[in-house]
Amino acid sequence: MNIEYRIDTIDTIDNLKTVNTVNFKPCNRMIMDFEKFDDGRWYAVIPQWEGDQEDLEMVDGADTLLDQLSTDGFTASVEFLFDEDPTTPEDYVRCQLIYHDAIGGTYQPELNEMFNSDFWLCNVTHFVCGEHPETIWFKNLS
Repeated sequence: MNIEYRIDTIDTIDNLKTVNTVNFKPCNRMIMDFEKFDDGRWYAVIPQWEGDQEDLEMVDGADTLLDQLSTDGFTASVEFLFDEDPTTPEDYVRCQLIYHDAIGGTYQPELNEMFNSDFWLCNVTHFVCGEHPETIWFKNLS
């Protein structure tokens, strides 16, 4: 499956590259940045996004998660893994898609002391990942 957009992708842990081209295969790793605006709302930073800014707002638990991840209260950087490997890499939180409908998907983190609430991701996830992955691992880089 090919999709048209990607943010920062990593071929290997040591080989970070920014992709600004179109029509390439989805990656297994991605780094995304998030910003909290003065109104207290979190937004994904996706320079290639041509839709409305409000489409990038993080809501329904994703905003709370970013509040927990942010070290300065206004920015967060997160590495995501999208892989079918059933083992969780060290220092990553594994999240399972538990509900999906026409407008988004809800993820549930595995038992974790710091991150234990479900969060919702809208269909902008399709723009970034091609679909809502069944499993997402994330690691705080903030």
